[in-house]
Amino acid sequence: MNKSTSFLLGLITGAAVGTLVGVLFAPSEGKQTRNRLSYRLSRLQNDMQELLTKKQEVMSEAKNQGDEVTNTAKRKAQQLQDQMDAILEKNKPTKRNSSKK
Repeated sequence: MNKSTSFLLGLITGAAVGTLVGVLFAPSEGKQTRNRLSYRLSRLQNDMQELLTKKQEVMSEAKNQGDEVTNTAKRKAQQLQDQMDAILEKNKPTKRNSSKK
């Protein structure tokens, strides 16, 4: 399990346990308790959706940056290869006519 998944799982679990404990120990009427629980769960759901959206944005940006770095590296490697080929071609030894005696 990667770090972001573990974090999200811990966040959800902590929020759920905190909400449940708060509801159980709160001296309120049943209807009022249910309304508060519903409100908190709705907020939790909204917060989770925002976190997931943010995670997707960050992952997309990271992928774009990674692609850009990879493409830049490929271009530079090709330029170096072309330069090396040109140097090797320029310095290629020529065959001498060895028919002289």
